[in-house]
Amino acid sequence: MPEQKTVGLVIAGAAARGAYEAGALSVLIPELDRQGKRPTVMVGSSAGGINAFLLAQYSDLEADEAVQKIVDVWARIELPNVLSPILPAALGTGVLSLAEFLGIPGVRLKWLFDTAPLRATVEQLFEADRLHRNIQEGRVRALALAATAPNGRTTVFVEATAGVRPPKPDKERAIDYVPSTIAPEHVLASAAIPVLFPPILVKHPATASGWYRDGLVRLNAPIKPALALGAEQLALVASEPDTYPSATPGPAKDEEPDIEDAGAQLLHAVLADHMVEDIRTFHTINQLVDQLAGQLGKPRSDVHIKKKNGHSYQFVDSIFAGPHEPGLLGNAAEAYYEKHYGSGWKFLSPFTLLGRLLGNNSKSRGELLSWLFFEPKFLQKIIKMGQDDAGQRLKAARDSKGFPFN
Repeated sequence: MPEQKTVGLVIAGAAARGAYEAGALSVLIPELDRQGKRPTVMVGSSAGGINAFLLAQYSDLEADEAVQKIVDVWARIELPNVLSPILPAALGTGVLSLAEFLGIPGVRLKWLFDTAPLRATVEQLFEADRLHRNIQEGRVRALALAATAPNGRTTVFVEATAGVRPPKPDKERAIDYVPSTIAPEHVLASAAIPVLFPPILVKHPATASGWYRDGLVRLNAPIKPALALGAEQLALVASEPDTYPSATPGPAKDEEPDIEDAGAQLLHAVLADHMVEDIRTFHTINQLVDQLAGQLGKPRSDVHIKKKNGHSYQFVDSIFAGPHEPGLLGNAAEAYYEKHYGSGWKFLSPFTLLGRLLGNNSKSRGELLSWLFFEPKFLQKIIKMGQDDAGQRLKAARDSKGFPFN
């Protein structure tokens, strides 16, 4: 009987789209479990970090029950569970912006939204004894949460079972691994979206204390940490496709691009493009190893490409669960907004205000709104989208090769 390989789970950053990822996980994880491939290395950024810690926390349950708990969390999330009231925040932001513009001493605009409710939500969800016990008893080999450190490097906070050592610093990608006892502060630091949310002061361990921001800034799809922590096969979950949009040119827009267009494109560049590049690099290495194995007439599992720093590349089989094309979640957010908040008596709703703040460009607004649309019915809608997309990905994997991994 072949030796059981360590399966890693990588969950990309997503904000409100974490609900989509929860839907994808609810299909992917039980299927992997049925194949004897339940992940034991769990790595996430931002909302992906929230999903990773929840999955690790519930790893003592059967797979179906564990993922249902995560889906239930996202299906009940409301805006007041994440952000303080938007209207006072918007007014306060305007006042601070004006004061800073006028040069009033000591006034600085540090963030747009107050996330005190998110801290309370994470602390309420966090079951410390249960999480640490699952790691100590080996149900989880490692839980790792990526955050952006004050020096601009990526810090990966790692809690691992006995015998698993955090890797040495990665000079190529500026990643530092910090042995930690995972706590709400690490989860919140990984999800502190720059500009929108305040940075989080991490106090433990003392050697890595400081103000941290969202891990998606530099490492939205933390594949390298998963591999460095011993993953030999990977399941990747994201709310964006793993490929770039089609090269087919579309019609030019009639109007000049505005700040909403720029914001949506910048958000996509930071969140989606970095993830796609990491996945493309990962697949390129796999292809090189596979080609070399064919030339040498060896099984690809026996082929390692040595690097100058002493590390080596090897083939790591993977499966991806996410959308098949870009823009689907943005389109869903815009359609839902127009139907429920675009007009009528809900003009005082925080979502109506949020939509107005994001402008009137429907395409760009939907893309931006999809990251902050913490509304239960919308979240339930994208949970279903995640479930459907993951099911299609699994079917394609069954049809094209050995399942779930070669």
